[in-house]
Amino acid sequence: MSKYLPFLILLLSCNQQESQEELEARCSPILERILSIQDIRDAAVKDFGITIRYYKAGKVSDGVWKDEQTRWHEHEHMLATSANHLYESARVNGCL
Repeated sequence: MSKYLPFLILLLSCNQQESQEELEARCSPILERILSIQDIRDAAVKDFGITIRYYKAGKVSDGVWKDEQTRWHEHEHMLATSANHLYESARVNGCL
């Protein structure tokens, strides 16, 4: 039995390497999409921050403010929902 131990260790380490490669192949696309969505969300927050500053300074009318606020909330909700689905997929696939 002990003469097979080095072979067994080698076999297990090879399987772990394959598992790592499979894990990366399965998880990388999901995690990259999450990062992409988070980048879009960050940019949208910065853009909306400009609108907020302009509104507070009186440079944006109430009508435009309401439209921009509604548009931003709808867009943020869509992005957050997409990110949440991807996070759940990542958890189910053992990526997180």
